[in-house]
Amino acid sequence: MRFRSLLVPLLFLSASITADASEFVRASIYFVPWRVESYVAMRPEDVRNAAQHREIGSRVFRVTSAVRIAEVLGVLDLGALHPERADYREDTRLVVDFFDRSGKETSYRANPGFLANLRNTMRRPIDAGFRKYFETFTP
Repeated sequence: MRFRSLLVPLLFLSASITADASEFVRASIYFVPWRVESYVAMRPEDVRNAAQHREIGSRVFRVTSAVRIAEVLGVLDLGALHPERADYREDTRLVVDFFDRSGKETSYRANPGFLANLRNTMRRPIDAGFRKYFETFTP
């Protein structure tokens, strides 16, 4: 019985993530190489700034093609995110900001081990294929 009471909200959350994803019309992808060392943990804002200024091998990409947005969403696999409270001080190397038709922003962040929403309430482990995709990403 307890399992069923947990399953329904999770299914609803998964469906809402998917429904929102179909509405995205553009994405901004900010990437700092996975193995760059820093003295303090990089926050999503730090990654965005570094990428915009092309610091330490970082890059920023703007995606407006529906096909490419769907591809990025497929790699992110948002449906696999599960509730978990993570450490806010974790290093960030990738930030993906999606925008819907009204301009509402939905963002995700990743370090070499995990993908999470910005509030770190949902996350999932990532693998070498995920890391390689964004290392070699071209718009």
